[in-house]
Amino acid sequence: MVPKPVAQAVEEAIFKARLRRQLPPPEEQRRPREQAGVSRRDEATWLGVTESTVWRWENGDRRPGADLLDAYADLLDLYRRRAAG
Repeated sequence: MVPKPVAQAVEEAIFKARLRRQLPPPEEQRRPREQAGVSRRDEATWLGVTESTVWRWENGDRRPGADLLDAYADLLDLYRRRAAG
């Protein structure tokens, strides 16, 4: 069993790494979704957030929290890979 202080340090390091993960600029978040033919509503449903939350991310008003950052970034990567071909 991993000692509690070590486990906490690892969890904190993972959390900080996720926060550092870069997202593209807002206009580059919306474009791949639209090119993939995915509605903002569908994306919000997949991520478990409201449509207005996705709108705020795409307009640069907000950023996904640490709990959603990886899922959102992965979804954007998927859109880009599919568009590339």
